Amino acid sequence: MLVIIFLAGCGHARVNYTPFLKVKLSPTDNVTLLDGKLEDVPDIFKKSSLPHLTAREKYNLAMEGVRKLTAQLGSDNYIMIGEVIGKGNAYANVEYVKAKVSKKAQSKGGHVVMIYNSGVVPENHTYTTLGYSTTNVYGSVYGGPGYATGYATGTTTYTPPQTHTETFYFPFVQGLVFRYVPGSIESRKDVEALSDTSFEKYMDFANDMLQNPEITYDDAIMRAKAFRRSLEEKDAK
Repeated sequence: MLVIIFLAGCGHARVNYTPFLKVKLSPTDNVTLLDGKLEDVPDIFKKSSLPHLTAREKYNLAMEGVRKLTAQLGSDNYIMIGEVIGKGNAYANVEYVKAKVSKKAQSKGGHVVMIYNSGVVPENHTYTTLGYSTTNVYGSVYGGPGYATGYATGTTTYTPPQTHTETFYFPFVQGLVFRYVPGSIESRKDVEALSDTSFEKYMDFANDMLQNPEITYDDAIMRAKAFRRSLEEKDAK
């Protein structure tokens, strides 16, 4: 008789992180996981990239989307730094994947992961066992001093390959990663007060700084503030 034994496996999860900022961010001490809703935010972000919009119009739309997200966190002093997606194997569960997602976000400088989607995905997997045969032999032996004789007969039973289908459940977690930056609200107000021409120049400069992988976030902000002050002086003349 063929006996198939399924050994218990180990939970495992693969986590992918997509940074929205390329500057260096120091890891955080801990991360908070919160459930949130995207609602129409993705559509707002798409509209903010339309080519006919001015720099300020693009900014206003993008900030509308950001504020809908940060309102769920209770403060506008959060900045969105990336997206994290975790997928577990059939031996893992959602809580296990959340723990891995949290660890990844922490290493990337996040304070909060807003989980907007999580659950399990069922997948059917088919496997085929090998065919096998079993032979049973029956017989008897008899004899006397100096001799022996007997007979034997056998029967062979063949079992063909068998196909089985089982459903496995794979957990997943998707979330946005936020970093808490005190003073962000005041900094935005200073930028928004610039003239349209200076505002556009500032946004280009700040974006270049935040996408520079060779510098830290603090250094990028310091340079952007210095550039903003120079624009403010020009606007004042």
